[in-house]
Amino acid sequence: MRGHCLTGPITNAAPTASTPHYARAPILEAVLQINTAGEITAAGVAGMHPLFAESYPTKHQVFEPFEEQTDDGATTVGSKFVGYDFVDESGKRYVAARTQGISLRQLWPYDRWETFASEARRVWTIYRSLNQSPIEWIALRYINRLEIPAPVTNLGDYLRTLPEIAPELPHVIKSFFLRLQLPATDEIDIVVQQGTVRTSTPKVEALMLDIEVRSSALSYSEDQVWERFEDLRVRKNDTFESCISDKVRELIR
Repeated sequence: MRGHCLTGPITNAAPTASTPHYARAPILEAVLQINTAGEITAAGVAGMHPLFAESYPTKHQVFEPFEEQTDDGATTVGSKFVGYDFVDESGKRYVAARTQGISLRQLWPYDRWETFASEARRVWTIYRSLNQSPIEWIALRYINRLEIPAPVTNLGDYLRTLPEIAPELPHVIKSFFLRLQLPATDEIDIVVQQGTVRTSTPKVEALMLDIEVRSSALSYSEDQVWERFEDLRVRKNDTFESCISDKVRELIR
């Protein structure tokens, strides 16, 4: 791939309400997440599975790596329990129940926002019965896989924000990863991650476009939180449109 950089100022324009519908939307995974200010116990998380079992019969423990330094300067590395994943029969949708929050994750194929948000609200209502602490922050994350014809001689034909390469360096990009955290408003942050991903399809290059929109929520009521998710959805859609070119739109239309 030959790199070409397009840069410009960060703007805080208000989100728009209209977004094109794409018949071949490239969504690999959609995530709606709610994190609370307080924790519940690991036993409390495990005990909630019967409440989800009808829709999400399979249960998996989840551990995350950690690294900490002791007072004498030694480093301890290990893993800690953080919660459970409750998985539906298809393996395409699961609830990530954690000691300090919950998320609904939908793998491809993604249906529509209304279906996804409705199920997320049902899942949250169940979790909320066990964790009454204030909601600290909320987030929407959509991971997209863009498949484009190879060879790609100019990434700028497909993505509108790209890394800038010094003139003295080679301008043929074999792979790249770019992460940006942008302030959309005082309360909303947008995280955009882009990069190349492997593909086994002949004559196709694959690009990742990962968009997360996050908002603080300590000042919101329960109803206001779900109204806020509607705002985040619009902001996410606008970010996606800002990141792609007309060539991408033609490929997914």
